[in-house]
Amino acid sequence: MTLMIICSKRLVRMLTLGRAVGITLFPFIIIVPELRHDPYVINHERIHLRQQVEMLVLVFYVLYFASLCWNLARLRNFMAAYLIVFFEREAYDNEYDLGYLGRRKAFASLGYAFGKKRAR
Repeated sequence: MTLMIICSKRLVRMLTLGRAVGITLFPFIIIVPELRHDPYVINHERIHLRQQVEMLVLVFYVLYFASLCWNLARLRNFMAAYLIVFFEREAYDNEYDLGYLGRRKAFASLGYAFGKKRAR
């Protein structure tokens, strides 16, 4: 799959309420311009692309939003809730491993959802 990267600080701020440096909205990675060459940020977002493809995009967004809302209701802290969304845990745990996607098993994020992977 060819990466389609959009560099726009304004768009990232608008879509993430100023809380992130990038976001993946299939099939695009939207990132702040100063990090467009950061291999780890790109790898993090590529992991999200793979998750979205596996979950047929719409299912990914439903599960992501449900997980975030559930965590937010329990923790009452946005960043803490965001960091334990199982899709984010997989991406953060593996963003520095640039070979991860080459050996990643299908639906690996579900291991994080069902507690088979370590929590942050």
